[in-house]
Amino acid sequence: MYYKAEVKNFEALMQRIVTEYLKYGYFYMKAGWIREEVLTKQFDRETVQKFDITYRNRHGSQDVQYVRFGTYYLLVSRRKHRLTNEGVRGVIDIRENYVSLNHKRMCIKKNALLVEDGDNKQWYKLKPSHGFKDFHDKPKHPLYYTKEAPVEK
Repeated sequence: MYYKAEVKNFEALMQRIVTEYLKYGYFYMKAGWIREEVLTKQFDRETVQKFDITYRNRHGSQDVQYVRFGTYYLLVSRRKHRLTNEGVRGVIDIRENYVSLNHKRMCIKKNALLVEDGDNKQWYKLKPSHGFKDFHDKPKHPLYYTKEAPVEK
C-alpha cells in the first residue's frame, strides 16, 4: 500500500496529527518547508525511503511518520533519537514547546492540542480513552498513598 503523505487542507492536517500521531505517542516533531527548486513528490519519496515509513508498520521499530501540507512538512516520532540519529536537527517535544508550521504554532496543553494563529486560538481535544497521558500529570507512586483510618459511627 502506498503511503499517502500529502493532506489537502490545514484541518485535515490537524485531524491527522490528533487522531493518528498524538494518540499513539508521537510527541517528537520536526517541522520544515520544502524549497522551491525541489519537487514535492520527489521529496515525499526520498523522505519515506530514508526513514522506511510504511502505512502498515506504524508501531514497529521504525517509528517515524511524515505528513505534508503544500510545501510545509512535519516529521513525527515516538523516540527523539530516531530522528536525531538520521541527522535531523531541531526536534521538538510538543508536550513542552511550541512547534511552528505554516505560520501557526501548536503545543499540547491540558489534554488538548492548542493551535495559535496570531490572536486566534483553536483547541483540538485529545481523548484520554485512547491512551494519551498529559506530560505534566505525574502518576502517584503507591508508596506515597496514605490510608485514612475508617471513621467509626
